[in-house]
Amino acid sequence: MNMKEFCRQYAVTKDVIKAFLHAGLLKGFEDDLERDCLCCFAVQRLETCLCLHALGFDIQTIKAYCSLAESEDDTRVLRKEMLQERRDEHLKNAHRIKKTLDCLDAVLQKLKSDTGGGT
Repeated sequence: MNMKEFCRQYAVTKDVIKAFLHAGLLKGFEDDLERDCLCCFAVQRLETCLCLHALGFDIQTIKAYCSLAESEDDTRVLRKEMLQERRDEHLKNAHRIKKTLDCLDAVLQKLKSDTGGGT
C-alpha cells in the first residue's frame, strides 16, 4: 500500500503521518515511508497510532503504548489498564454530556409548553 492509498482509506493527511514520524512513533519504517510503500507492519503501526490518537492519547502515551506492545514481555494487562483508564474518562464525559442534554431538553420542553407548542 502506498501513502496516498493509506491516507485515502484512513481519511488522514500526510501531515498526520509525518507528525507521527517526527515524534518517533514510526521508527524502523522510515525507509518504507521514504519509498512510499508501506509494509503490513507499517500499516499496522499507523492504524494503532491513529486509533490511540483518536481516543485522545497524547504522543508520549502513544509511544508508551507502542513500546509495551513491542515488548517481549506479556504487557497486555498494562495496555488494558491504559485503555480502560481512557475509556473511563470518556464514559465520565458521556455522563456529563447526557446530564447537560437532559437539562436542555427539560428547558426546551418547558418553553414549548409555555408557548403553546410553538418554537
